[in-house]
Amino acid sequence: MKAKVIKYHPYPKDNPEGYTVGFDITLSNGRSFYIDTLLSFDEIGNNTVDEQIIDLALKKLNTKIEERRAQLAEIKIIVGSAKTIPPLILSSK
Repeated sequence: MKAKVIKYHPYPKDNPEGYTVGFDITLSNGRSFYIDTLLSFDEIGNNTVDEQIIDLALKKLNTKIEERRAQLAEIKIIVGSAKTIPPLILSSK
């Protein structure tokens, strides 16, 4: 499973109370989903380095990510799968 950061900025824009952090999660079966969270400045505390904030967001979302992963893990991979097409039967009139 891979997590790609696709949203990271203070929120709300006009009077920030924390950071919103969003991820595109890709599973080994090719399925993916989006998930995000808001971390208040109180939750962030002294963790002011971007990587630490991202790690906190992943930790906060861990249960939700695992629940969604379990749901999507059961779905077969469609993209890249091969199908056999029967030959067309031509009818002559």
